[in-house]
Amino acid sequence: MNKQFSFKIGDKAKINEQAKNGLPCAVGKRVMITQYILNSIRYDYIVLREDDILERVRECELDRIGE
Repeated sequence: MNKQFSFKIGDKAKINEQAKNGLPCAVGKRVMITQYILNSIRYDYIVLREDDILERVRECELDRIGE
C-alpha cells in the first residue's frame, strides 16, 4: 500500500505536542519538509528544523503553518 502525504517537499510546518515523547526539545520549532520516507512504518518525513538539525517525524507530529 502506498503512503499518502499531506505535505509537499518544501512546505513549512511546526512540530506539535504529539512529538513531546520522541522529540521533546523540538516541540514548537518550525521545520521545512525535505524528504519523504517511503520505506518506514513509523516515520513519514525528514524535516530540517529552524536550528539546522535534520529530524525524522510522523505526519501527526506536524502542524501546517498558514501561508
